[in-house]
Amino acid sequence: MSALEDRVRGSKKRNFAVIGFFLAAALWYFQTSPDEIYDGQISALTAEVNTLSKKVDETAAKFNNKEKFREEMEQVSQTFRLALDFLPKELDTQDLLKKISIEARKAGVQLGKFTPKEPVSKDFYDEMPIEIGVKGEYGQLLSFLVSVSKLPRIVTVRNVDLGTPTIADRAAILTMTGVLVAYRYKETK
Repeated sequence: MSALEDRVRGSKKRNFAVIGFFLAAALWYFQTSPDEIYDGQISALTAEVNTLSKKVDETAAKFNNKEKFREEMEQVSQTFRLALDFLPKELDTQDLLKKISIEARKAGVQLGKFTPKEPVSKDFYDEMPIEIGVKGEYGQLLSFLVSVSKLPRIVTVRNVDLGTPTIADRAAILTMTGVLVAYRYKETK
């Protein structure tokens, strides 16, 4: 027998068990590849990278559309400011009467009646009805209505009624009654 065999036979069984355990653990560790150990972590990190990549792409697309959005907002803002010019917050009835009188004189009609009525509240504006009565030739009445439609504010004409024509100075004179409706913007709260 050799000296190694004598030594092995003389060793305690507990030492062999400890050495066997370490050899088994080393064998298991070296047989498992690093890819198998980290596969779960790699899959989770890959999914997270894909999610973040999609978010980056969405953010980049929004950023690229930012200038277009800004231009659209500017156009809407300009349109709103223009609408406020035609739909003022305040309505000065005396100023409107003055403008209507000027347009009546220019058209050659006589303004006989100008009676403001109670405002009618709508969603974001108030209607300001004004009963009017004018007298003139048919062409003059049309000219007056065209002039009123070109005022630098929104004014509509409703319930127009033409009376029976009368002859004066070889011309047919008509009496027209109706309701002019001016509008004013009201801020919503």
